[in-house]
Amino acid sequence: MPKYLLRLLCFTMILGALPVIVIGSVSYTIASQDIEQKVRESNLQILHQTQMRVEQVLRSLQLSSIQYVNSPLVLQAMKQPLDSSEFQQIRDLTSGFNNLQAVTNIDQAYLVNLDEDWVVSMRSFGKLDDFSIRDRIGSYLKYTNSLFWVTQNVNSAKESVPVSAGVGDSTQEIVPTLISSDNVVSMVFKIPMMPTNVKPKGFLVIDISDTELSSYLSRNTNSGDMYVLDRDQKFFLNDMEQNGKYTALNEEIQEKVQVTGESEGFFNAEVEGNQVAVSYRQSQLNGWLYVSVVSLGQITAQSQKIALVTGVATLVMLGLTGLVAFYGSRRMYSPISRLLQFTKGLDSPVDSKGRRQDEFSYIEERLSTLFSSEQTMREQMKGQHVHLQEFFMTKLLTGKISEEDFRYQGDLYDFPTNWSSLGVLTLQMDTIEGTRYEEQDRDLLLFAVNNIVGEWLPPEIRFTPVMIDDAQVTVLASELHDELQLKEWMHTQAEGIRERVVTYLNLPVSIGISRSYRAIGDTPQAYQESREALQGRVSLGSRIILHYEDIQPRGQTEAALYTQLRMIEDQLASALKQGMRKKWMPTSHSTWDCSQIRNCISVSIQPLWCNCCPVYIN
Repeated sequence: MPKYLLRLLCFTMILGALPVIVIGSVSYTIASQDIEQKVRESNLQILHQTQMRVEQVLRSLQLSSIQYVNSPLVLQAMKQPLDSSEFQQIRDLTSGFNNLQAVTNIDQAYLVNLDEDWVVSMRSFGKLDDFSIRDRIGSYLKYTNSLFWVTQNVNSAKESVPVSAGVGDSTQEIVPTLISSDNVVSMVFKIPMMPTNVKPKGFLVIDISDTELSSYLSRNTNSGDMYVLDRDQKFFLNDMEQNGKYTALNEEIQEKVQVTGESEGFFNAEVEGNQVAVSYRQSQLNGWLYVSVVSLGQITAQSQKIALVTGVATLVMLGLTGLVAFYGSRRMYSPISRLLQFTKGLDSPVDSKGRRQDEFSYIEERLSTLFSSEQTMREQMKGQHVHLQEFFMTKLLTGKISEEDFRYQGDLYDFPTNWSSLGVLTLQMDTIEGTRYEEQDRDLLLFAVNNIVGEWLPPEIRFTPVMIDDAQVTVLASELHDELQLKEWMHTQAEGIRERVVTYLNLPVSIGISRSYRAIGDTPQAYQESREALQGRVSLGSRIILHYEDIQPRGQTEAALYTQLRMIEDQLASALKQGMRKKWMPTSHSTWDCSQIRNCISVSIQPLWCNCCPVYIN
């Protein structure tokens, strides 16, 4: 097998196999991460929904309880003692508890009056010592909030409490206490609710069984274990605390909540040697933590299927890649073989010692020679491009090319395309007498002027500047439509050209400007108009910029007026050189008012003095 064919085959195999392997690995990684992210977001969403369901019940119960506490019936009862004889009032207070059952199933409710020592519950009435709630009142007084939630296991309260059998009787009897279910969540209101820094007169305590609240927790097996921790990081609503499985995990959650201050989060942990994904949310209502623990094996179960499918697809693609690489390498090497035979002949290239020469080295030598010749030709063509542009513009200005040919060839010369109006500027040197130049420098100066115009005007607003006879000609392109604005714009460009010629060459020049036109075929006529505009130098002098419209005949009166204005200009220039103002003031036979001067032909001359108002008139 030829050397380069073997290399080409190996390279093609690597080139085909590497993307397949990379794509398969990346696909599996991305799919696994996406699945994990989706499970994470799903668990957080389930956790959030569970929290919202529980808190909706708690908030509704809070609002109903606030209405009950602030009702006139309760407010009046808290101000007076009650006994069993006031049956109707006790019944009314108990009926208020029954109204709270519309929100959720209440295990027990207590209205406690500390000052008058009585308690009304959902099923009984009596003294505070007759109820198990007396054991909780002391802890409730330590809370500073007027409304708070307490989670507790009251199994210890199930024991009988000794109470006095009578006054002066030292014997005691064991009586059953009136208590609620073993595990409850208590919502406690201090009465009155405001202010909070004063010992309350009583309490409203609503007990909800853990079983009732746990019914709102999600039971989806895909979401793993879900439980709730109270403010003290203790389990309630379930029995997960019995085995201590998540004790270390809860401590880590508490640490993250305290350190980061974030109310929700997700992290991976290890529980009993198994990797798990933990999601948690902290309630802003009561500080409870809702926790979901899902095994990572359960999360990645679907990604294992993706890994299997990806692996099979990768192996199939590798097999196909090998077949295609073998067939394609032979097909790709065949042109190389033909090229080698074409460049060298039928014999294989060998070096001076008879060893087989590198095929590509030999082809490289031949191609290098060809590329060197091509580069040389390209440089020559690039140097001729400017001359081709100038040649094309010369033909356009002299009318030797049609408008159709220009549109066909114009794109090849990088001429402006986005224009709506055109104009021709023709620049001629006035004289080289009195300058540092000589007559034989005229062609060189005209070439320098042409370069100045090409460098100063951006390519977007002009065609390639050219030299025709003794003049430098430039075709301007503009997007303006208004004739006055267009005329002013062309005058500005001509003024800029003249200033730069004077700055760099200190050479007096005059510029003729044609009328604006829109068809490229009118360029020869516009060129003749700019040449005719320059003929005005015979009567107007040098160093001027003339528009073709300004040299059109306007009658004998305007001609005489212009002759007189020209004389005044000469007087003004002479007086300014001598520094004497009175010598250039207009005489009685040569005074003109503003309207007369402004009706004069618009040319570029020195400012004039107006007789009717002592100001300069441009």
